[in-house]
Amino acid sequence: MSETFKGNEFLRLEDCPYEVLGFFEELWETEFNKFLGTRKVELDRPLGEAGKKSYTFVEDLILDKGHRSGVKVRASRKKPIQAHGILQIICGRIKERN
Repeated sequence: MSETFKGNEFLRLEDCPYEVLGFFEELWETEFNKFLGTRKVELDRPLGEAGKKSYTFVEDLILDKGHRSGVKVRASRKKPIQAHGILQIICGRIKERN
């Protein structure tokens, strides 16, 4: 995998000093900048602020928050949640160099 992360030309999978275990999205409520939680996603846009994406949630969400998984965030058509998501990398152990 020699794919360069879009927006992050300095970071390629084979150059990363850590094992790449996957990617997650941090969701933040827009109005008060409140942290809602995280969810696992696939790499579909640049990492970090360069890949910020806006959402309007009209149904309840099940997210991970800290060490708790399955945290329910309530939303409805009458009270939608405006949020933005930022893609982050899940790193594992440091790779061994030969």
